[in-house]
Amino acid sequence: MRYKSEFLANMSHELRTPLNSLLILAKLLADNAESNLSPKQVEFAETIHGAGSDLLQLINDILDLSKVEAGKMDVSPTRIALVQLVDYVEATFRPLTAEKGLDFSVRVSPELPATLHTDEQRLLQVLRNLLSNAVKFTDGGAVELVIRPAGTDVPHAIREQLLEAGSLRDADGDLIAFSVTDTGIGIAASKMRVIFEAFKQADGTTSRKYGGTGLGLSISREIARLLGGEIHAASEPGRGSTFTLYLPLHPSELPPQGYPQLTPAGMRTHGRPVEDGTADSAGRQQSEAASPDTEPAGPAALFRRRRRSTGAGTQGSAPSGQGAQAPRAAGTGPSGREESWGSRAGGTGRQDAPRESRTFGFAGEKVLIVDDDIRNVFALTSVLEQHGLSVLYAENGREGIEVLEQHDDVTVVLMDIMMPEMDGYATTTAIRRMPQFAGLPIIALTAKAMKGDREKAIDSGASDYVTKPVDPDHLLTVMEQWMRDR
Repeated sequence: MRYKSEFLANMSHELRTPLNSLLILAKLLADNAESNLSPKQVEFAETIHGAGSDLLQLINDILDLSKVEAGKMDVSPTRIALVQLVDYVEATFRPLTAEKGLDFSVRVSPELPATLHTDEQRLLQVLRNLLSNAVKFTDGGAVELVIRPAGTDVPHAIREQLLEAGSLRDADGDLIAFSVTDTGIGIAASKMRVIFEAFKQADGTTSRKYGGTGLGLSISREIARLLGGEIHAASEPGRGSTFTLYLPLHPSELPPQGYPQLTPAGMRTHGRPVEDGTADSAGRQQSEAASPDTEPAGPAALFRRRRRSTGAGTQGSAPSGQGAQAPRAAGTGPSGREESWGSRAGGTGRQDAPRESRTFGFAGEKVLIVDDDIRNVFALTSVLEQHGLSVLYAENGREGIEVLEQHDDVTVVLMDIMMPEMDGYATTTAIRRMPQFAGLPIIALTAKAMKGDREKAIDSGASDYVTKPVDPDHLLTVMEQWMRDR
């Protein structure tokens, strides 16, 4: 398992590094700040960015699955307001359903308390996936999210499993249900067992109509179990599906990882037990859900939505990803968390609430980029200079220290981690030993995205930590905050 995790971490770095420059430059082109591109050329740039973001989401999905398997996925329960959760879902999915001509509604039972104790980021990650799948596989009709108390309607197998795991105190413990119902293509009974398996899809043929990696539901189920709950699926081909996330309303504790899987008897299709050999002859079953960023609509339209959106506080998730606001980690700076394009957080990329584009108050301050990849240096320099910053560059840690000694008016350092000769950790530590740079903001920019990377960067002396591919607006915000607070 250790070798697998190390391999995935290294592959993540190697893939994220070229994606960083690709996404940054594609966004610069799509922004068309100088208005010298035709609408068709802007659409080309948006398509490039959309395709790159989809690739990033696949990387995040695989990493999330690896973290779950290795027991390294963090869960940080806090008290969250249901009304804020509903507002987020409305802002995220109403434009998507309107684009497809679908009715969309969110209903909350008045019997529920105003707040819920759980990990907001992970809960939103699951809901984004379930709602994205519903929109993706529904061509006409409606998509609905209902949040309600769950009583006698909870399947016996699920309640029994939660009792055994310790997330329910007694057999009559209160549960809350998040039910996502659609009028889409539905899932055949024979496929219900495979849709929650990693890389498995209900329609696995080469001519399948719907894309996706087959990771979304697998990751969502594992996250649900980390939160002390479970996901139940009910469906009928041609009539639609209902996916319900059950969580303890008053959890006694978050259970350890590795619940035993539900037996096939725990899965039902609209009240009928699932049995093999009852596949729909039409062969148009719903696939195991792609990640939420793979929305119906062209990549250019998807990118336009992404450019109008922001995390509800995260991937990255979030992952990884970027989702809801997570508790601020000790030692983190103004950003309070790592963020990256696509969602961090995993298993599902972020479809975020609309935001207004902002401007930054830079006035020629000097920034030192320490990075051995010239593509990243070129991309970051293009962004920083466009916002009025002056950029210095060093291709390794030793050279970075030399440049700093020659330019003591540098206001912030953007530090890559994996570099030859002297890596970012050692370079940051060495800079902190120099009295004149003890308070210099150093922001670690790294494609490493596994658990412990942030802590290692902060422990070495970094002021903050941002994952690649870098969201330029997020990076500029972090830089501005550190420069202002200095």
